Amino acid sequence: MIFWANKIQPECGTNIGATGTLLIGELVDEKGEIPMPVIGKVKVTGLTVFQTQTPCRNWPMPILRAIVKVRLLNYRATILGEVNKRGQLLLENNRVDVPEAIGLAGGLNELADRSFVKLIRQNGSKLEVHYVNLLQEDFLKSPYYYIHQNDLIIVPPLRQRPYRMYFGQNLSLILSSVFSAIAHSYT
Repeated sequence: MIFWANKIQPECGTNIGATGTLLIGELVDEKGEIPMPVIGKVKVTGLTVFQTQTPCRNWPMPILRAIVKVRLLNYRATILGEVNKRGQLLLENNRVDVPEAIGLAGGLNELADRSFVKLIRQNGSKLEVHYVNLLQEDFLKSPYYYIHQNDLIIVPPLRQRPYRMYFGQNLSLILSSVFSAIAHSYT
C-alpha cells in the first residue's frame, strides 16, 4: 500500500503509523491512483516508491514539489535463526539495511554465523536465494545490503553450536563423574 503525505492540507485522510506518528494524506485507490489537489488523480500502478516520488517532485507547481512524500506503509521483512527476537519486522522506513534489521531483531546471539546469512527475496514470481557475509566490507556495496519488501533473512548457527550448547555445558558434569568414579575406585 503506497501512501503519500501532504503537510499543507490536514483535511485529507489521516492514518496513525505503527509508532503512533500521525500521517496525513491519501491511500492509493483500487485503480492505482492517488488524488492530488489541483492536478487531479495521478496513476502510480506498477511504480516503486522512489519512481513515484520522481514525477511528483517535478510537477509544475512549486508548492507541491516540495511537500509530496510517498511511503510504503506495510513495509515488512522477516528474520529467523540466531537472533534474539525472531519474527516479522514492520518497518516505517523504506530504506532499511540488513544490519539495521538485525538490530531491530535484538541483534545476533553468540551462536550466529555472521559469514553465511541467507537472504530470500521475491523477484517477480520467482524466489531468489542469496548468501551474504556480514564480516566482509564489500557487503556494504552489495545489491543485497538493503532490504526489499517481504525479504526473509535467516541467520544460521555456527558449526560449533551442538558442541557449545550440549557438550560444553555437560563437560563439567562428565568430568566430575569420571573423577568421582576414579577416586571411588581407589578407596
